[in-house]
Amino acid sequence: MILAGEIGSGTTSLALFVAGAAGADAGELRLLRAATIANDEYPGLRPVVRRFAAGDLPRLEAACLVLTGRPPWPVEAAELAAATGLAAIERVEVIDEPAARAEPPGENPAGPANSASPTPLWGAARRAARLRAGHSNPRPGGSP
Repeated sequence: MILAGEIGSGTTSLALFVAGAAGADAGELRLLRAATIANDEYPGLRPVVRRFAAGDLPRLEAACLVLTGRPPWPVEAAELAAATGLAAIERVEVIDEPAARAEPPGENPAGPANSASPTPLWGAARRAARLRAGHSNPRPGGSP
């Protein structure tokens, strides 16, 4: 199970995905549930994740958040790891790079309505699936 998210200035969208077998193509992602939460109603990332989980966050194998705006509170990988119960920080990523905010259209896993347009949420899910499989996530420009 993986958690993906898009954090903007005003809202945070979070989603739970089931991925195929470890090492499998991230195109095998299946969306279980998603929600968008207003940032100004919460003092930080942990309460937002708790609200999304509604007290029942399943055991996660990886998580990735993409910053598409400037939330009213800091977002760091260590905080995400603590909020999700993921002890292995190498399976948690927070991306704040404009070029990494969406996957290229040709690599976008089948999203709602089989959309070919990239979205930061599905891009984050794809990156989390790679983390889950133990692969490093290359940064834009080819550097890891």
